[in-house]
Amino acid sequence: MLGDIAVVVIDSPPVNAVNQSVRAGLKQVFTQLRGQSGVKAIVLGCAGKTFVAGADIKEFDTGIAAPGYHEVLRLIEDSPVPVVAAVHGTALGAGTEIALACHYRIAHEGARFGLPELSLGIIPGAGGTQRLPRVVPLEVALDMTLTGKPLPAAKATEAGLADAVVGGDVVPAAVAFARDLVAKGAGPRRTREQPVKGAEQATELFAAKRAQIAKTMRNRQSPIALLASLQAAVERPFDQGLQIQAGAPAAHAPPPLLWRAGTELTLEACRHGAGA
Repeated sequence: MLGDIAVVVIDSPPVNAVNQSVRAGLKQVFTQLRGQSGVKAIVLGCAGKTFVAGADIKEFDTGIAAPGYHEVLRLIEDSPVPVVAAVHGTALGAGTEIALACHYRIAHEGARFGLPELSLGIIPGAGGTQRLPRVVPLEVALDMTLTGKPLPAAKATEAGLADAVVGGDVVPAAVAFARDLVAKGAGPRRTREQPVKGAEQATELFAAKRAQIAKTMRNRQSPIALLASLQAAVERPFDQGLQIQAGAPAAHAPPPLLWRAGTELTLEACRHGAGA
């Protein structure tokens, strides 16, 4: 604890990939924090050189063991106090989806956000298709997910994905941001409760993107499933959109971007400050 700010740190080397142990650790810590009246805000960051950069590729073969992504991300999003993501390095796949479940996001100037699942023939499966267009304009969400190109911190701030960019250590900056939220009396800003940004342009945008993928991604099902999931974010309530995303054939593979590591990925630490 840093005063009334809890700092949760994911430490899953080498790239803080998410596996069952990380999800279980996050579930345990965020459940414990809900019962601590002295906690006024939470900062979620990562040890090492990067924020969460994907998920453990072993789950491609074994499936997603409980707790699942939706359960853990909903727990983070449902926090009764503000949750601030402290993002550095490259937040890819699950990393961006975790950041989207947080209420606010502070990024290091060198950070990048991306949802490149389409390059693997799958679509974001941990709520990315439903949360992203509620944070950035729909046109930006379409471009990010269809191209898979990571968004640099400066552009992420312009788009609304990051609330601020800092040049130094991102965790202390996120703690300072959280203290300011507490001082202002600002509460959680739950992404799923926000309207889709640019929804009034949806008809034209989806028509253009469908024409584009018909030419450039012919005979591929995942881009069609991706657009259907993003369109559900526009047309349906959040939970219904998640159901449509889950029903897409391309969503039946492991949900976030997967990384293959040469060593076993384990949760070395998931803590909330020195007082953990």
